[in-house]
Amino acid sequence: FWKAKGGVNTGFVYIRYNERTTIFMETLKNIAAVKKDSDQELFNIMLRHREFTQLAYRILPQNVFYKYSGRRAKRPGPEAMLYHAVGNHKRFSFIFHGQWSFNETCSVYDAEIDRKALEMVHDDKA
Repeated sequence: FWKAKGGVNTGFVYIRYNERTTIFMETLKNIAAVKKDSDQELFNIMLRHREFTQLAYRILPQNVFYKYSGRRAKRPGPEAMLYHAVGNHKRFSFIFHGQWSFNETCSVYDAEIDRKALEMVHDDKA
């Protein structure tokens, strides 16, 4: 049954504070040391565990959540409140779609730090 719902994308998760969700998050934190590479996979395994099947969740409406995965997709409209880029080129995805705001217009922007960060990304790909 749960496979019909698909996995939860943990790029953005809003969790309502209550006793059940506190236990869920504490358990997730306690077993995180044994995970392999994917926090998302661990989150989904726990969500399907019999102790947590009573947790309700829903997917954000498509008109407010925009997911870019490199495929040709419609650009987000003005009503989009959340933009999620998939893959290793997130910054460039945000820039391409006009969603990157960490630049000269931001009061905490530091061009030198930004340049060094871009060099590190470039060096990792070489």
